[in-house]
Amino acid sequence: MKFDLGGTGSGGPYTTVNLGGGPDIRCDILLVDRYVPLDGTVEEFRLSHTLEHVPSEQYVEFLLALRRKLRVGGILTVIQTDARAVLGQYHRGELGFRAMRSTLFPPADRLRANPLNRHQQMWSEEELRRDLEALGFEVATFDAGTWPLDTEDELLPEEVTPYHGVPIRNLGVRGMKPGIPRLIHQTWKTTDIPEDIYPPEWIATWREMEGFEYRLWTDEDNRALVAEHYPWFLETYDAYDVPIKRVDAARYFILHRYGGLYVDLDFVQLRPLDPLLAANDLILGWENATTVSNALMGCPPGHPLMAESISRLAAHAGEYVLNATGPAFLTRVVRNSPHLPEVVPGALLFPYAWNDPEKPILRALDTEALRRRFPAALAVTHWAGSWLDIPF
Repeated sequence: MKFDLGGTGSGGPYTTVNLGGGPDIRCDILLVDRYVPLDGTVEEFRLSHTLEHVPSEQYVEFLLALRRKLRVGGILTVIQTDARAVLGQYHRGELGFRAMRSTLFPPADRLRANPLNRHQQMWSEEELRRDLEALGFEVATFDAGTWPLDTEDELLPEEVTPYHGVPIRNLGVRGMKPGIPRLIHQTWKTTDIPEDIYPPEWIATWREMEGFEYRLWTDEDNRALVAEHYPWFLETYDAYDVPIKRVDAARYFILHRYGGLYVDLDFVQLRPLDPLLAANDLILGWENATTVSNALMGCPPGHPLMAESISRLAAHAGEYVLNATGPAFLTRVVRNSPHLPEVVPGALLFPYAWNDPEKPILRALDTEALRRRFPAALAVTHWAGSWLDIPF
């Protein structure tokens, strides 16, 4: 499924969605859920001189909606007038001021023909590339060619018409929605994990995953990551009143920097997570009816939800741990993001609750017995709760 946003009718492999003309689907391109009801299903969105239809206050929200609709590996292709190149032509004397302006902001006659056609912003190739990277796309540029200046000016046409035919450079940027790298991250204070709390059999279900790289992060590793790549947060990180806040915070930074799967040490993998990895670029699970867990999370590097999470940590640093860095914190972030529908059902990852009276019995079961007990689950956590020895 491919969509040309701004296309004028059926053509090639694209379903066209337009604000006017004769497209396949005629509606406001901002209403993404109307023409693409299902997330993770689109192979490509093509935006050829289309971003001018997007109001500046909805720009980020719109791009995030397109990202959500793309399948893993799906492409966002943008062709747009390159404002930096046009301004360079003006400064070199190749375009007059009105001619330059008319390439970046459409003249009145074009606005009257389509009242929804409003230029809200302008882009250079470099700035658009950085925008898409900030939203978690893997980005490449391409030669998108030029278009001949053909606009008119209502008041002083003689200041524009001499420049008709001057080639105006387009930018070409492609953003790919990346998949989750095959990396497993776990953390402990040191490399000496207490076997009475976290049996090696549990950890082996992750450490020995075929085709995955495994890394155990220590407290020292976590602080070094923050110090090297997120120094703006180091003062807050060091000032946390209890160690578990640093451990919680570190997992968001690890995933933002490297991507992959973060998994608490009390998780046991029951079945391959490949179905989730193949279909999603974000793995989160409901640990109960109202709370998104931070005990098992997956995403590619730079995912916007992790970027949003780390940007909010400092504001909540003084709160109780669950609200400062833990599941309640993450739940607030998710509920205020476009990613709430992507959270997977708790039965897949949290098949029994932290206060289940059978927890001691379940903790003693081996992996095969757990698979039989929870035939629909991909993983199970045993709710070790080693962090609960902190002062309140």
